[in-house]
Amino acid sequence: MYNSFFDGTKVAVEMCAVANATGLKPDVPRMHLPTAEVPEMPAVLRPKEEGGILEGTGVVETVSSLYPDGSSVERDLSLGVFAVTTTPDQRVREYLDQYAGTGLYTADDGKYQLFYRPYHLPGLETTVSVANAAVRNEPTGTPRERVGEVVAAAKRPLEPGDELDGGGGYTVYGALVGAGTADEKGYVPFELLDGATITGEVDTDGIVTYEKVELDTDSFLYHLREIQNSTL
Repeated sequence: MYNSFFDGTKVAVEMCAVANATGLKPDVPRMHLPTAEVPEMPAVLRPKEEGGILEGTGVVETVSSLYPDGSSVERDLSLGVFAVTTTPDQRVREYLDQYAGTGLYTADDGKYQLFYRPYHLPGLETTVSVANAAVRNEPTGTPRERVGEVVAAAKRPLEPGDELDGGGGYTVYGALVGAGTADEKGYVPFELLDGATITGEVDTDGIVTYEKVELDTDSFLYHLREIQNSTL
């Protein structure tokens, strides 16, 4: 699991959960994942025509805390959570700008804001979610629709007979794509591939498809996925 933090799998799974819970689609397949410090994010996570990197608005995206050489940015996102917002109302922009630097950052033009909390508490938050579901029958988050899918990209050239491991392993890493793209191209959901056997060649960074893999159709996860698919 530790390695899945570094190969992109964990962030793909988390952003997929956000996408499906909110209905916000991935901006591009595999996400942009630009390197950025927290104060820079309102200037980076905005549409291209306004100087940012995004193809549009109403999307899920995040940033990397590492430079290409592996060194860390000074003010990294790290354990934090965030949302980038905008408003057409100049009065609201000016009001929000008054609070800049207190967990809220604004772009230089004031049009985009970053609401940032520098921590999350999975050890507590997860147990509270489990307890609420078991005791109160209350969900923490309910998927609105299936808009994102985590698929598997090859870490190295894969050959017939290769057995796949899970996130953080030696063979594949998780990548977020749109659910429609995954269905159209026959991409296999990442969670179904642990222990699967490759039947066709897959290039480095290529996506594993149904026609190039033999799945364990007796696995618990495979049957859970079948149940999920039947409800969509």
